[in-house]
Amino acid sequence: MFLNSIYTDGYMFRVSFARRTAIDHLNYVELTTNDFNIQEIAENCRVCTVDPGRRDAFKAYYGDDGIRCLTRKEYYSASGSVKRMINEDARKVAQGIKEVGTYIPSVKTTSGEQFLRLTQYIIANMPTLFNFYNFRVAEIYWKKIRGRQKALDNCANILIHGCIKYNKERRKG
Repeated sequence: MFLNSIYTDGYMFRVSFARRTAIDHLNYVELTTNDFNIQEIAENCRVCTVDPGRRDAFKAYYGDDGIRCLTRKEYYSASGSVKRMINEDARKVAQGIKEVGTYIPSVKTTSGEQFLRLTQYIIANMPTLFNFYNFRVAEIYWKKIRGRQKALDNCANILIHGCIKYNKERRKG
């Protein structure tokens, strides 16, 4: 079933599909809060409040256990995006694409003349753009996606278990 969404970033696109799964009524169990008593909740659950902030990617408050936070700097370091951006800028400067990208006319226009200038500029610089945005960019894009996934995994690990930063047993040396 098509979920009515197509995402693109100019290099690749994603189409969302879904399918229904058969429910096995013998093994399917749906629990509600009424199925637990206060003692079971106190023993097995921990209340956590998460606050996405401006300076920090998130702060989590755990009552008596304290506060856990992940700064934006730590998040971007875990994803590797800063290093990739520096490398990409260096590639742009080396291949001369930085100037081409800087002088592209605005695509947001209602003027026919402005649109014509944009089209002429893109066609004139198309070989340079194609040389830069080749299959190497697909590899970089894949690493960007994997970096985001690793950073989110790190965030979840901090929220659920505490990571190396908070858990003395998991620290290296």
